[in-house]
Amino acid sequence: MRPSYSLLAGLAAVAGLATIAAIAGGRRRPTSAADPRASSFIAEPNGAKAFSDALLQVGVSVDKARLHQPARWQDDSGGHPIVVILGPPLPVPANHRTDLLALPSQGVALLIAGYQANSLLRCLGYRSFKLADSVLVQGDGDRGSNAWVDHVLKTTGERVVVDSAGAFDLEISRCEVPTEVTVDTLLVTLAGEPVAVRLTPSEAAPIVLVADVTLFRNRVLRDSNVGPLVLGWVAGRYDRVHFPEYLQGFSGGGSLMAWTIRWSRANPWGWAVWHWVVIGLVALGFSAVRLGPPTPLGRGRRRSVTEHVQALARALRAAGGHQVAVGLLVGGLRRRLGPATGTRGSWRPWLDSLGAASTNPKVGELVRRLVICDREKPSESEVLTAANLVEDLWTELRS
Repeated sequence: MRPSYSLLAGLAAVAGLATIAAIAGGRRRPTSAADPRASSFIAEPNGAKAFSDALLQVGVSVDKARLHQPARWQDDSGGHPIVVILGPPLPVPANHRTDLLALPSQGVALLIAGYQANSLLRCLGYRSFKLADSVLVQGDGDRGSNAWVDHVLKTTGERVVVDSAGAFDLEISRCEVPTEVTVDTLLVTLAGEPVAVRLTPSEAAPIVLVADVTLFRNRVLRDSNVGPLVLGWVAGRYDRVHFPEYLQGFSGGGSLMAWTIRWSRANPWGWAVWHWVVIGLVALGFSAVRLGPPTPLGRGRRRSVTEHVQALARALRAAGGHQVAVGLLVGGLRRRLGPATGTRGSWRPWLDSLGAASTNPKVGELVRRLVICDREKPSESEVLTAANLVEDLWTELRS
């Protein structure tokens, strides 16, 4: 890759990372007006995380279900479970309504809050009715309350309810309103209209109906004194609370890659990231194309034999390796003479055998003088003499 294209690709990558960092760190999460769900997962003012956390603080076990599994909510350990449904923003399917309304007969209590749950409330003989203006609720005993609601409970008078959520149901649902129930009023407005009631069917677990889910939101529990009242509807009576969060849109499973792609297509910052990715890919594509013939590199200059020998001589002189130099000279002669004379083992016995085997008296004399040069610490002049003797010996052996 050419330096200019490498720099361009690096700048594109840095700009893309900077954009992502700006999205993640620079933008604040939406405020409470953006997410109205009363979910136990949401800590914003409209959420209900404070209610679930308070239950944990008083020793109640909390389960936040992402799947519709009513069999898990049935108690099998002798405890007292309750399922809390807080203003589900999604329509409750007909089969889910049937499963939820059957829980009290199986020993699981219900708490249903909000006008969004009217499809469930109507099957119990009530509906959440919206008032023209917000009103204060009546607190316990002589203590006043500063919590406001804009929905109250009204009886429907129906005995059989036929309902359907249209496109969300494959068939019309039908439910019968229970008749043999005991009704206890838990919370009313200053005008005496019921806001929360407890239904106790015969041979079934209690059902708490709340007209306004606002009473469970984080901001209301923080700013009003209604918190201990709504907490008392659950704490001390039940030891395990199930929040069906799949009704709030928190279903199980899903793909992070699919969510990222959907977000990038719907968000301007996502389009900016995709633009930077395209720019980086184009830059990499241009850098991969060779424009014009390749630049010749030329042939490197090889070192001559003389330079190699001189460098070796300087290294041996600096290390004091004169005796090694003599051995290298004789070893070179031994290699030049070839396999016929042998190339392994010490060179001294080889040199002695070479002199004894030769019939040329000059060869014997040269071998004798060369052996004299192999001392423990020969001088530089003796190394030069050994080099001359090796060359003379090579000449005599080749003649």
